[in-house]
Amino acid sequence: MNALIIDDSKAQQALIAAYIKSFEPTITIYQAGSSVDAMAKVRQIPNLDLITLDQNLDKKSGTDLIPLIKNLLPNVHVVMITTQCDQRIKSLIIDYDVELVCKPIKQNTLRKFFI
Repeated sequence: MNALIIDDSKAQQALIAAYIKSFEPTITIYQAGSSVDAMAKVRQIPNLDLITLDQNLDKKSGTDLIPLIKNLLPNVHVVMITTQCDQRIKSLIIDYDVELVCKPIKQNTLRKFFI
C-alpha cells in the first residue's frame, strides 16, 4: 500500500504519517509540502492507494488539486484533512468522492480508512 501526504506543515505531515504507520506498518508513505511537489509525486507514483490533502497550500488549494489528482488516478482514495470544514468545502469536494476530516486530527479519526 502507498500513501501520499500533502500538507504544507512538516509537523502535520509527521503526525499523519505516524498515525497511518500505526495502522499499516508496511505502508510506504510519500510526502509533499506544496501543490507543485504534490502533482509531481502524483505523476511519478501511479500506484497510490491513499492521498491525504490539506486545503491550504501554496499556489493551488487542495480543492484545486482534487480534479487534477482524480483525472490522473481516478480510483485513489482522497481524504481532505483541513481546518476549513464548512459547507463551501463540502460542496467543492462532493462530486469527487473525497472524505473530509477536520483538524485537529485524532488518531482514531484516520483508523476508519484502514479497517
